[in-house]
Amino acid sequence: MPHFRKGRVIDKSPNTEFPLLPFLLMLACGAPLIAVVVAEWLGTPIPGAGNALGFVFLAIFGMPFFGLLFLIRLVNRRFTSASSRKNSQSRSLGDRLKLLITASLSVGLFLLLSMVYEGEDLFSSLKKGLIASFLCAIIGLPIFLYAVIRKWVLDGIALWISRRIIKDSPESQQPQSTESTIPSSMHTSYQNLNSEANLDNTARNAIEAAFDASNVGNIQQIAGLALGYANVNFKATTDRGVYQVRFCRAQPRERIEDEILFLGSIQKSGFPAAYPIRRNDGDFITEYGDEKVMIYDFIKGETPVVCIQSAGQIGLALGRLSTFPVPEGYRSTPLIDFQDLLDFRDEMRSREEDRSEFFEEFSRQTDALQSHLPFDLPRGFVHGDVFPDNTIFKDGTLAALIDFEDSAIDVLIFDIGMALLGFGYQQEKIDPTLVVAMLRGYQSVRPLSIAEKEALPLVMRWCAHGMAFWHLRHFVKTPNQRQHRRIHELQQLVRGLEGEDGDKLRTVLLS
Repeated sequence: MPHFRKGRVIDKSPNTEFPLLPFLLMLACGAPLIAVVVAEWLGTPIPGAGNALGFVFLAIFGMPFFGLLFLIRLVNRRFTSASSRKNSQSRSLGDRLKLLITASLSVGLFLLLSMVYEGEDLFSSLKKGLIASFLCAIIGLPIFLYAVIRKWVLDGIALWISRRIIKDSPESQQPQSTESTIPSSMHTSYQNLNSEANLDNTARNAIEAAFDASNVGNIQQIAGLALGYANVNFKATTDRGVYQVRFCRAQPRERIEDEILFLGSIQKSGFPAAYPIRRNDGDFITEYGDEKVMIYDFIKGETPVVCIQSAGQIGLALGRLSTFPVPEGYRSTPLIDFQDLLDFRDEMRSREEDRSEFFEEFSRQTDALQSHLPFDLPRGFVHGDVFPDNTIFKDGTLAALIDFEDSAIDVLIFDIGMALLGFGYQQEKIDPTLVVAMLRGYQSVRPLSIAEKEALPLVMRWCAHGMAFWHLRHFVKTPNQRQHRRIHELQQLVRGLEGEDGDKLRTVLLS
């Protein structure tokens, strides 16, 4: 099934999240209290500590020390490039350790100043201040250790489990099966790309031409990425940041311009996506020979393991996406029209010698869907290809939807139907809990009408059947084992949605 496929590896460089705000708040409020307690224990009470008003004074007095930490962080962010902030939103464990030490010394300094002010000698005050710092460090250490355990132990266990799931799935046991069920551009082939295989002189020259025309720094390193089939993608590191470079080979320039137009219209909304970077001349596409090259923000993260949390976040993102207006001038229509299937069916009936073993099932499923299309439902912008391979998650949170090249104006629930094919199945069966999670996320933004809920099982069948058609059309011309397997899987999905899986889906939708 799609979510067990080996997915996109965007960047797995170590990164550690740390509960920074709770940590600072704890120390900001606790520093005066720690100082008071230590002072009492050492026999040097701080005046005013015995009443509430005095403690409030101490808390206010201690806040500037922790305000200084925030100031240091803001100064650091001021001199960090925007791209670096996007690609490294969390600080390293080393930074956390420095923060812990700084905060602890601040507590000691607070106590030291208080004692010196009260007339105690400097050496004695310094000794007691260091003791206070040590005690503060011990108090803050468990939170630091939590970050270490979370990233190096708990996340390591989760990663091991997810890898075992991928390794043990039936698809991973077959050669050349690194594609997802319904990936970009109406195909499922998924190349294993690397810098040696893809970065020839022509590709390097095209990338350099794109960077020369853009204000993104000087190239330091280029590496190939396994991000597509018709398109070829690279990761480029410059002295200003890290970027994704896409060679746009799957779609004509008109569709690429529509993708740029839509992403530009939503960029200020904060929607999680990888946005293209404008050239110095205002254009986004660099044409070099036959290549169309674009530069995007590089988003760190990984392909998610399908679960309730990821399905819910995808539903929420699609709900938000459905509310954006189609920008003026946007023209793209769905890549496959039902008339294409009818023409293909009629052509194959007249060429009996070229029929594949899948043709009769394809013809039956086409006839079964024909009376239901087109759908008379709300229309708008759809991504058209929201599968795990086209999403980037970071620490369990959706960081970006990517690959908008299949986007179009279509019925809005097309995105739900397509996404459920990738995020709604476990063990080759539709999982009602995943469906509920996605629909709950989606409907928190845009509630579905009764007509949309009733039509969703048919829309899912159309999504899977359209994919099968794309493969079958190419398989007839060039038979191969990979597409043979994929057509079989997709037709099996359609049969399931005609039967038990469809019944489960309707029960969830109408309950």
